[in-house]
Amino acid sequence: MILLRRLEFLELREKGYYGGDLKGIINRIEYIRSLGVESLYLTPIFPSSSYHRYDVYDYKGIDKYPGTMKDLEELVNIIHRHGMKLVLDIPLHHVSPCHPMFIDTTRKGKQLRFWDLSCFLEEPSKEILEEMLKYIMPECRSDDMNIGVFK
Repeated sequence: MILLRRLEFLELREKGYYGGDLKGIINRIEYIRSLGVESLYLTPIFPSSSYHRYDVYDYKGIDKYPGTMKDLEELVNIIHRHGMKLVLDIPLHHVSPCHPMFIDTTRKGKQLRFWDLSCFLEEPSKEILEEMLKYIMPECRSDDMNIGVFK
């Protein structure tokens, strides 16, 4: 983790996002390596509805704030050229309520093949599931998502 000494490097972003991105690491890799760093550990970089990105809704993409897939590929290449390693934090133990699988499960209930992957303390009624959707959907960054990809 790189701690910045001067706060003017931080850029205010939508919904309170702050901080660096993959390009910033790429641009500073020589300095990072000169510190003796052998491996970089990145917190989740996948699309999410939260600032911390531990509630992923697309494990195959990159959230717009850290960068693009091209940026990640460039980072991997430059890290390897410097004899370093990259570790990605991939939170698989839970998903975002905005994840298409969770949305579909909430919409379709038991008839969906993913129902058994959902863990509810007790089986929610259809009315409760509908209320959940009313609450969840405005909170999801739906312009970044493809809801309903699971059938």
